[in-house]
Amino acid sequence: MVVTAGADFANREGYVVRIAVVVGILRKLAIGDSEARMVERRLYPNGRLGAAHLVHSGLLSNYGDEALPGPHGSEILVYQAGDRVGVARRAGWAASYQSPNVVSRTALSGFEVAESGNDQLLVSVRSSPKPLTSNEKASVVAAMVSRAGSVKPTDTVEYDPLSSGDYQWASAIDDAGQTLIATVDEAAEEANDANEAIWLHPSAPGCEGFVQRIALIGDGGFPATIQHRESPNPVAFAGPQNVFHLVWDTPAGEVQTTTIRIECSAG
Repeated sequence: MVVTAGADFANREGYVVRIAVVVGILRKLAIGDSEARMVERRLYPNGRLGAAHLVHSGLLSNYGDEALPGPHGSEILVYQAGDRVGVARRAGWAASYQSPNVVSRTALSGFEVAESGNDQLLVSVRSSPKPLTSNEKASVVAAMVSRAGSVKPTDTVEYDPLSSGDYQWASAIDDAGQTLIATVDEAAEEANDANEAIWLHPSAPGCEGFVQRIALIGDGGFPATIQHRESPNPVAFAGPQNVFHLVWDTPAGEVQTTTIRIECSAG
């Protein structure tokens, strides 16, 4: 099968070209020094291609960050541009994105997106509480996002002004809108190879805001730890009936798992 891109901008010299198929839609993206464009075509089960639709938006230069399918052929783009992490929605086959909503205006490098089974997102970002000075350290912040592109207020998840703010974290969200973020403060013992504790930050409808910081307790009643700067990030995912699962590498080089249940007792 030969895929064409209408006006052949995607083959010009100096363009970076990406091709992807998402939920039956073939997308060919071309990113140049001064512009970014995308052609998308419906890909039918028999291999036939539909008519070409051109998308032209400055946000396409960030398309590789996190482009997620939404209902009715729509799309949600979570992206980082400089120190801003934003969320933009594009209706099915629309030529451009709607005005983006901002999760953080003081983002540092990296963000994570967790998805529920019913089109809710949790976007978490390594951010600065304010423009960094020698006395201001980084934090982890998070916000819930709907597939319609609306963003709830951003909450601070982790902020330790005594550390340098180097964090690992893992996030998950379930269909009930409950969320869990597990953090590891990599700078807590920066001067040596000590193992570092895992902290749990739950949030749930009626108990929003990540106001708790709970040490994860492992075998023998001692805090669960991850090996200092040598282990991959922990992994979190949501299960049924208010249950979350967390996976991490222990200092002994073993893979450890635990089950966490979130309950809101407010009111």
